[in-house]
Amino acid sequence: MDVEIPSDRRDGDVDWSELPADLLVTVFTALEIPDLICCAAVCRSWRDHYYSSTRRLGLCRNSHGPCLLTTSPTGVATLHRLSTGKLYRIPLPDMPPSADTIFGNPYHHPLPGGAPLRDRYVVGSSHGWLVTADELSELHLLNPITGAQFPLPPLRSLAPVRLLFRKNDLTTFYGHSIRDITPRRPKHNPRVPILKYDAAETRYHLYQRAVLSGDPSSQGRKCTVVVIHNPWNLLSFARLGDATWTWLALRPDCLGYQDCFFDDDGLLYAVRSCGEIQTIDFNGSAPVVNCICVPLKHAFDRANYIVRAPWGDILLVWRSFELNDAEEPGTYELAVFKLDLATEDLVQIKDLRGHALFVSFGTSFFVSVNDFPVLTPNCVYLAHDSTKCRRFEHIAKEIRVYNLQDDTFADQYTQSSWKNCPPPALWVQPTCIRMEQSQHGNIEIPQMYGDIQLMPFVDYYTLITLKTIAISMCGSLDLSGEWYVT
Repeated sequence: MDVEIPSDRRDGDVDWSELPADLLVTVFTALEIPDLICCAAVCRSWRDHYYSSTRRLGLCRNSHGPCLLTTSPTGVATLHRLSTGKLYRIPLPDMPPSADTIFGNPYHHPLPGGAPLRDRYVVGSSHGWLVTADELSELHLLNPITGAQFPLPPLRSLAPVRLLFRKNDLTTFYGHSIRDITPRRPKHNPRVPILKYDAAETRYHLYQRAVLSGDPSSQGRKCTVVVIHNPWNLLSFARLGDATWTWLALRPDCLGYQDCFFDDDGLLYAVRSCGEIQTIDFNGSAPVVNCICVPLKHAFDRANYIVRAPWGDILLVWRSFELNDAEEPGTYELAVFKLDLATEDLVQIKDLRGHALFVSFGTSFFVSVNDFPVLTPNCVYLAHDSTKCRRFEHIAKEIRVYNLQDDTFADQYTQSSWKNCPPPALWVQPTCIRMEQSQHGNIEIPQMYGDIQLMPFVDYYTLITLKTIAISMCGSLDLSGEWYVT
């Protein structure tokens, strides 16, 4: 389709709102989400077509490139776009402190409310949402782009946790105690001292990892959140809207969990520190635990990650860290195995079948190299592991690429904007999601694009020029400079 622009108009005077709707929809469905959002900034007409074609009708490309998500002390979330190296910075608003109660009565604490990401400890990431712990170590689901968040059940409902109050003042809360319990021994071991922490410190010593069964905006109350926590890397779960956490203690070996993911059928696959792989079915009235791979030799002293490959195999990633006085501290060994269900054994692989694997403390995922040629096939893109970030700062800033075929590591980014990323840093993959009506009752969910959300009242993108968008529409997606949402 040809669009005629009067010759007497200067480039800066072009009225982009006059472009035909079918042309805009055709272009929008071919763009990645960062470019879509930039296009929505041009004028009201473009924004209307952006909402109608992608949000309401779900017309968008199926695959989107990976981004590295980082934060800053100023409360700014930054997406580092891997395909172009461009930055997308989104300031997050301050949030008021939440009211807490104990036995139905309010209790006081000395910690103020803060920005939803600035003062948070990130525990995990799934489906475009972060699981974060605030300054009271309470957990929240948080979208890092808009600051939209849902509270999760209170920390005091986790089996090993008890609240600590000042003597002679049961309204002055100051911290938590963590009891030493296991599924075999559900009462505290009297031989082990009870660990006590200030409210803000608890999160660093308690939480290990968290995953979601799906996008909370589409699954509603069916969305299940799983948290791996101390002591002994236990597993607890809750559905959105639950008042308490439920401890998974069905078998003596329900401990030592390192990573897990939800499959498309809702089945949770979890790997333990001994290498054993379990499936946990939450679809019934009570969870069902099964072992599909027995404990393995040489599985200890490694970080284990588990992921479903696009071709159907269940893969296990072994990652070894050098944490002390090494010349190059960080990951020094990595191996990828596929699970042979027939023999309950692991087989090492060197071929990812035209894909790149992204591993951080969020849910691991694959990206096709055919869709994003900037990626290197048969490589594992690593970001830091959250359980190491507070104790070992050099691990927190580790962003490397491991080549499976030649067994080499390389630092992916040499630019200071990448190398100096403050923790946390994790890989995310924006996806375009068609909204469904919320099932959260009075919990409001903003319209959403996977990792990217837009609040309807925000008229942003004033720093994006029309000429840049015009260049993008003509075939180049190089949106120069940094993008600030104000």
